[in-house]
Amino acid sequence: MFVQKDHRGQGLSKKNLAELEQWAKENNYYYSVLETCIHFTAARNLHATNGYKIIPNYGQYTGLAESVCMKKELRSK
Repeated sequence: MFVQKDHRGQGLSKKNLAELEQWAKENNYYYSVLETCIHFTAARNLHATNGYKIIPNYGQYTGLAESVCMKKELRSK
């Protein structure tokens, strides 16, 4: 997710994340996983404050020191 500089500070990332999570719930997904960079502090903070927890790097991100993978449970199994 990326918000152009002149549109930042309006809560667009949070709204977009909420919409994506709602779509996932409506489509019966149990969790959401994502990857970001250790240098993208704002992104990591956005996800953390919205319930995402750091998990071991997965798939193509395995072994990449600059990748941070996160997961959020969307509903109970």
